Amino acid sequence: MGRELVLFILISSLVSLASDLVYGQVNQSQEDALLFDLRPTMEPFLIRADVFCPDSDCDTIQPADKYQVLGFDLGDGLFYDLNGYLCFDILALLSVDVEGNFVVQRTDESRLFKQVYYFYKRGEKFYKGHNPNSKINIARFAIDYEVDRVNVKESFLSKYSVQFSPDGDVIKQNGGFNKTIRRIGDQEYEISGLFKKNIVKRDDIIEVDNHQFKKVSSTEMEFFRTGFLSKLSQIYHIAKYEDGFAVHKGKRLILEVFCFPGEVIVVDQYGRRLSYRLLEN
Repeated sequence: MGRELVLFILISSLVSLASDLVYGQVNQSQEDALLFDLRPTMEPFLIRADVFCPDSDCDTIQPADKYQVLGFDLGDGLFYDLNGYLCFDILALLSVDVEGNFVVQRTDESRLFKQVYYFYKRGEKFYKGHNPNSKINIARFAIDYEVDRVNVKESFLSKYSVQFSPDGDVIKQNGGFNKTIRRIGDQEYEISGLFKKNIVKRDDIIEVDNHQFKKVSSTEMEFFRTGFLSKLSQIYHIAKYEDGFAVHKGKRLILEVFCFPGEVIVVDQYGRRLSYRLLEN
């Protein structure tokens, strides 16, 4: 009888633990809660880990050709750009001061011989390359931060600026593809460009175009398509843990992001593992 009682207690404990482990609900504190914010911003460096790509399969290594620099900070390093890409902003996760100098080392740990790559900024110039000390590296672009404006020059003919209104209600990109984000309500914005659309946050729901973000618990959110195509699409589930995030597409784990002081590790659905380390800032 005693052995049966001990066995019953052990099985009950394991069942309880297993249920708690679903989407990482073990030992979650208030500090681990998702911020679930909606703040217009810009992300010009394009160092991202894709969660959702609207028109192609995501690639954790190569940035998408259709990334947009303007978008919305959803909190916790999540960035939703105006072209519909949902990503983790690696520099935000590393808490990089992008207005100063910085060096970030990316190591592809999934290869037989680790491949190392660097993203670094010196003064107003931003570089990418395999050797941050090389004298022959060519700057990818120059970026100048002013009080209410950011100027980016990619080449003699390719440049743009992003203007911020003093109250933060309007963000306007001039040059390239002209776009404007304008606050029209407490948590509602109008996005103008080739086409107009609105993005609005109401309590635990954010709606934009035919997509919706929904906060389903203090540490979990879902992202899915709405409208007549909703039944054909799968739900993206993002869970925040003590040391990072897990992203499921339906029941399939497609992305894990581990966050440590000075380092972010990204593991995609194909087993590719990228380590980003902040070497200087």
